[in-house]
Amino acid sequence: MALTESPVGFDCTMAGLATCPMTHVTELEAGRGILREISGRKTMPQVLIRVGIAPSIENKPAPTPRRALREVLEFRP
Repeated sequence: MALTESPVGFDCTMAGLATCPMTHVTELEAGRGILREISGRKTMPQVLIRVGIAPSIENKPAPTPRRALREVLEFRP
């Protein structure tokens, strides 16, 4: 199944999983060859998506303070 046929990132997020797309492993032929061998396909790998469980944050930090929109946005005629 092609990545365009299944929104992997969205599906993982809905399942409570974290994702990390990694394209550096496909930059060289050696990396693409390993991914072809693992996947059993003869296609050109473009990205490897690492899927896992995000660590829980027991003590969530306070939200970062934000400036008011009127302080950073100005409309001119």
